[in-house]
Amino acid sequence: SRKAMVGIHQIWVHRTCRRMSIATQLVDAVRTKFIFGLVVPTRMVAFSSPTELGAAFARNYISENTDEEDVNVLVYDCIQSSFYR
Repeated sequence: SRKAMVGIHQIWVHRTCRRMSIATQLVDAVRTKFIFGLVVPTRMVAFSSPTELGAAFARNYISENTDEEDVNVLVYDCIQSSFYR
């Protein structure tokens, strides 16, 4: 099993702005800025309980940024704290 270095809790792009690489640019920014001097490998990015569209984005993102044929997206469950209630 793989371990994640970074998790994407939520990502949302307005439907009129989708297919413009906005979500891709946001995740790329997280990967390059999360740890100074290190680009987090694509296969070490996890997504929290994605919707159907979110899962499709995650699969496409991982497959476009890796040489592996079998694309497995890391998914984690995020337990909301009382702060978010």
